[in-house]
Amino acid sequence: MTMGIMVRDEGDSNKAHDYGLKVIFKDSTLTLKRTKTRHLTDTIAIVHARLQLSNQSALVHNEEPQVRNNLFIFVTQRINDSWYCIAAQNAEVQNGKETFIKKEDGAYEAVNYDSFRKK
Repeated sequence: MTMGIMVRDEGDSNKAHDYGLKVIFKDSTLTLKRTKTRHLTDTIAIVHARLQLSNQSALVHNEEPQVRNNLFIFVTQRINDSWYCIAAQNAEVQNGKETFIKKEDGAYEAVNYDSFRKK
């Protein structure tokens, strides 16, 4: 939601999420598609969650944003008998693409490098 901005404290995090949930994602649905959990210790685990986002708010009247796919990575810690998220990262997934390339005008384009693969 913050396009790579590191949120420094709980107040900034709350403001960013309040804005995003009231404006950008007010009618959105986030659907969990699958998860993968890797336990690093008995009390620390990393959770990879593939999600699908629909009904994002439009920027322009009569323009409907399409469904997006995301990968959330959560670092979790068990404290007593409960698990808590202690860090999270959200990444956009574009099917069929490997990475982004930054253009001269500053715009990003999702690309793949298939022509470099050995056949």
